[in-house]
Amino acid sequence: MENEKTSKESAANPMTEKRTALIAALIAVPAAFLIGMLIHYFVPVPEGSLFSCQTNPQENANPRMQRGQRAGASKAAAQDLTALYKKKISLLEEKVKTAQMSKAGKLNAECALRLAEGDLFRYEKKIRRWGNSVSDLAVRFETAKKIAALAVGNKSISGEVRDAAIEAVDLEIQLKSHRTFSNEDWKKAYDAYTKNPDSKNYRAMLEAEQAAQPPRKF
Repeated sequence: MENEKTSKESAANPMTEKRTALIAALIAVPAAFLIGMLIHYFVPVPEGSLFSCQTNPQENANPRMQRGQRAGASKAAAQDLTALYKKKISLLEEKVKTAQMSKAGKLNAECALRLAEGDLFRYEKKIRRWGNSVSDLAVRFETAKKIAALAVGNKSISGEVRDAAIEAVDLEIQLKSHRTFSNEDWKKAYDAYTKNPDSKNYRAMLEAEQAAQPPRKF
């Protein structure tokens, strides 16, 4: 009787062992697959060949050195762009001096010259433009007003003069609607510009406009 029980247990043990081995194998395969996925996801793989003899000097450069190189590149680009702004101003100055030009044409050339000076001023001061510049509106308004005034006593009004009269009204609306128009310091600079519309007084308007801007929240 005891021998029969032993033989049954011996017969059952191989089945149990096979079942245990099968379960262990089924568990091991997903676990290995999962571990492989995690390693692939979290461990960065270097780009390019691991045995390449070519090296990029910037890869091992000091971060401070890299920032300095970027700053130097940006400074060089800024210098180049400044030269272009100055070149535009120089060309407009030559155009203003041209004799073969109507009064309206000369006034428009002077206006373009002032606005180019304003672009250089903002670029050098790193001033971002938000909407219309009150100083630029003032320059354009004064120009349009002077061109429109050429029609006084002139029976033959050109289309350029008529358009300037319409533009002067539109610019005056924009100018007087600007929030900086009521600033006392800016208005003083503007009054000086109306009497003498040169670079110095225009720059004074730009500086007063910059000072009147509210501080940024960021």
